[in-house]
Amino acid sequence: MTNAQEFFNGKIKLPSPPAVAIKILDAVRQDNSSFNELADIVKVDPALSSQLLKIANSSLYGLPNRVNSLSQATALIGTQALKNIALSFVIIQGFQNSLQGSFDFELFWRRAITAAVAAEVLAASLKHKDPNIFVSALLQDIGVLVLFLSDSASFTELLDKKRISGK
Repeated sequence: MTNAQEFFNGKIKLPSPPAVAIKILDAVRQDNSSFNELADIVKVDPALSSQLLKIANSSLYGLPNRVNSLSQATALIGTQALKNIALSFVIIQGFQNSLQGSFDFELFWRRAITAAVAAEVLAASLKHKDPNIFVSALLQDIGVLVLFLSDSASFTELLDKKRISGK
């Protein structure tokens, strides 16, 4: 495997987040962004739009009437949750579209999202406010992707040895 210095020197590159994720982050950072402006950013990504509407209409919110617009969905979900959902969705989608092979990206991201949601729930139960806890937990194992991207053959060989040995 290659060393960490090669990563920091730019020889190993992680895929960049899609433009829509960057626009959402910028809009959420600005205090004067409206839910309509956020909806306008989200609507350029049909898959993300449908995910947000699906979440807004889920039993989590238990609304008597169906949410039909993205501006309603963004207002209901709120800016912090919108940022977390959007980032998770577009980052996962970006990695899955750009990287293929023997690495189980679905398992990796399912585990990452589970950790992020669990961290957020645990922080709330402890009454600890940290707007970055979701993203921090989501990306806690990003080093695994760096290792895979730096030398996928050696990484896969190492995983195979681990599976065979059971250790």
